[in-house]
Amino acid sequence: MQIFETVACNLCKSKDYIKMYKSNQYSNSKLGTIEISIVMCNKCNFIFQNPQLTTSALNEHYKNNSSGQVYSLQGPSTRTTKLLRERTKFIKDSLKNINISSICDVGGGKGLLLDNLKINQNIKKFLIEPSNAILECTNPNIIKIKKFVEDIDDNNEKFDFLMCISSLEHFKNPLYILKIFNNLLNENGVLLIEVPNSLKPYKTTAEFFSYEHLNHFTIETILKFLHSAGFYPTKIEESKIAPNIRISANKKDHYINKQKTFSCFDIYKNMKLSLKEKLNSKIVNLIDTNNINNLAIYGAGDHTKFVIESFNLLEYITVFIDSDPKKWGLLYYNKLIIAPNELSSHNIKNILISSYDYEKEIFASLSKIVDKNINIVRLYNT
Repeated sequence: MQIFETVACNLCKSKDYIKMYKSNQYSNSKLGTIEISIVMCNKCNFIFQNPQLTTSALNEHYKNNSSGQVYSLQGPSTRTTKLLRERTKFIKDSLKNINISSICDVGGGKGLLLDNLKINQNIKKFLIEPSNAILECTNPNIIKIKKFVEDIDDNNEKFDFLMCISSLEHFKNPLYILKIFNNLLNENGVLLIEVPNSLKPYKTTAEFFSYEHLNHFTIETILKFLHSAGFYPTKIEESKIAPNIRISANKKDHYINKQKTFSCFDIYKNMKLSLKEKLNSKIVNLIDTNNINNLAIYGAGDHTKFVIESFNLLEYITVFIDSDPKKWGLLYYNKLIIAPNELSSHNIKNILISSYDYEKEIFASLSKIVDKNINIVRLYNT
């Protein structure tokens, strides 16, 4: 099976590009460690992965793997809830003075956003999701469509409001997808797009420019994509909770500062090197001063992959801990994944929290249930 292919810029079709960044990333047991290159088109300045994983390689990857969250505790002050609250406010602001009868979430997983969106009960809610996550949507008022959006029939019901949250970066052909969205919307329909902002990478060991993200948007380039697909923006904001761009647009050229883009990637590369040195000293100290053979890592997800690959910790790990019940009892790097309340059965002396976004919440929850003699190690906050 061919893993990589060279592609042209999806925005302007140019094959003239310059390399911005590269990294070796561990993907899974089938693909192993792969070298990812991020380039910028010299013609339109769109940033994308090139070469990028082929469709068959991506399908093989997603068949056995998930890019879901390591930690998803929900409560009034958690990151997940704050982000949900921010999104619902943006949606309601975008819909002010607009009469709609239907709303659709493309790639909405188990329908969490739709479930929490309190709108007129006469407005029909649709969820388009190709994965089995849709089976976890138990709200009988949400109409579920288990399909890839590319496979939606032209005769399908049109929507008044369509959302695509943190998904466009995964598609091999984002312009084609946006044109599909245009076709799925009524004439006066509104589109909501949310994508990571490539000019706002944050400092974490886990790779911000993940191999699963084929496209890397800035405000300028996502606006160009929307324009090319027949949309014009009506509301734009940058999330205060996550490094994301959020845009609502109706159906109906911005200058891109190339030097600013290059500068951002240079800063990110230096930031990662600095962070790795800092975390390395912390982990070396952990190994040297503790009974490291009784180590548990909290988090069996992408962040942990990078920690293990970067710092060669695997030989010291006894078990992994995760909050997701679906992972309990499974093996990760041939080590058992347990629930947090099983810690006392494994004689654990040290717990390393492997998460950037949810470290504070995990630490707070562990502090309530673990013995005070257990050493809890935080990588980012002290």
